[in-house]
Amino acid sequence: MVSSKSQQLGLSALVAGLLLAAIAAITLFGLLTSRYGWKIYLEVFSHFQLQYCVICVVLLVLLGLTRRRLMSLLGLFCCSALLATQILPWYFPPVWLSPRPQSDLRVLIANVNTQNQQFEQVLALTRQVQPDLALFMEVNDVWVSQLNTLQDILPFSSAEASPYNFGIALYSRLALDSPEIVQFSPDSTASITAAIEVAGRSLSLVAAHPCLQPSPAFFRPATSS
Repeated sequence: MVSSKSQQLGLSALVAGLLLAAIAAITLFGLLTSRYGWKIYLEVFSHFQLQYCVICVVLLVLLGLTRRRLMSLLGLFCCSALLATQILPWYFPPVWLSPRPQSDLRVLIANVNTQNQQFEQVLALTRQVQPDLALFMEVNDVWVSQLNTLQDILPFSSAEASPYNFGIALYSRLALDSPEIVQFSPDSTASITAAIEVAGRSLSLVAAHPCLQPSPAFFRPATSS
């Protein structure tokens, strides 16, 4: 009887340890890919922070069923770290809670991808954020047509559409002085240069979408941009 109970406790401890290790590994992987994913193959995994968090929460519930309090608290810490640092700032950005000085600029940057068809979500987010400048990358003619509906709040714009994920579009609440579509090198993608006036000062603006760098062959065009 004692031996059977000891075996159950040992099995429970083993399961709890494995669950905690899985939570810690997923949390560490999520944090590392978002901060140190310089290699393109590692950087791809930085986009799944919400999924990592959901998996950790499920594992945390299972860990709680083992009634291992210390391990459960450690697992909760891992989930909290991932949730707080990677996800919550997207939904509760602290900058929204404080008034903006006249010289501050709110800038929205979105890589929409030409194959993405979630136009309404992007438009709704832009209207919710109310940016002074909004830069959209990887836009084609369809995306530019959709984004042009934002001109009631962002009346000044400059755009270069492309069907190959190389398009770029800039929308501004402030007047754009001498906007120009430029290429900084023969192999670079289109960029936008302009000047804007903020609090009586003229600021130079360069909006660029550097090439990917999966190999040394792509490094020079990206850095030259």
